[in-house]
Amino acid sequence: MLSNEMKHTKHQIYILNNKYAELQQDILILKQQASKKVLDEAYAHLLIPFTRKYEDEFEKNRSNTNQTAFHSYKRNLRKILSDCSVSDNSLEILNKIINEFVDETNISKKDFINLLLNKIEPNYHAYHIIDDYIEDLMSNQTATNNIIEYLEDQYSMNLVIQTNDQINLQKLIKLNIKIKAEEKSLDAFPDRYFDIKQDPDHMTDGSFRMPIVEKYEENGTIITGKIESGRVCVGDRCVILPNEVNWCGYGRNVRITLKNVQEKVYFLFLFIVFFKQIF
Repeated sequence: MLSNEMKHTKHQIYILNNKYAELQQDILILKQQASKKVLDEAYAHLLIPFTRKYEDEFEKNRSNTNQTAFHSYKRNLRKILSDCSVSDNSLEILNKIINEFVDETNISKKDFINLLLNKIEPNYHAYHIIDDYIEDLMSNQTATNNIIEYLEDQYSMNLVIQTNDQINLQKLIKLNIKIKAEEKSLDAFPDRYFDIKQDPDHMTDGSFRMPIVEKYEENGTIITGKIESGRVCVGDRCVILPNEVNWCGYGRNVRITLKNVQEKVYFLFLFIVFFKQIF
């Protein structure tokens, strides 16, 4: 009688151990899926400089006016990954920018292309997490220099991430810091050379003004940017300016249609001034 009970107990323990092992495997799979989502969101933001650079370079050099930068984009990435001969103009541009970023980051070309192939669309939440981390690193205000520890703290979870991904994240973080530092240096250029000054009182007490840098569609329209003056509160009604106008002045962010411009002129980082100011 006792022997049968022991057998039954052992059998129950065996079943419970199997269920426990299955539960542990399910938990690991869920952790891996959640970790992949966090990782994909981080890569999506950190690869934005590449997509912008490629799009700018494509617009500057494209021969077909009807073709966009991301027409056959992933197919072209796969061609480069498989070492197909690069003869098409868009392929050459894409391959050139990839090589530049591979040299800058020291990530293998194969790994970098795979990151681009698997890149998802950036979202608002991840944008702020990664951007805040980069800003904190640049101002020496972060509690950790380890991106994985930072992400684990922000998402309140232990990430299951391979060492190679951790290394690639750190390399992309360094590149983004370098790019952001260069952008900040360029932002200071007009102040240094054109003596543009802002009144501190106006910056805090003036009308609210914020140039729009990014736009996301996530539970409504979300915009991001740096506030140049004033303040804004929840519930305030705002308006997007300007619409099409005949004139605009200091402090306005504008889109200007130019005539009599050579197609090959590269506009980034240049200034536009009145003809009379030069001659």
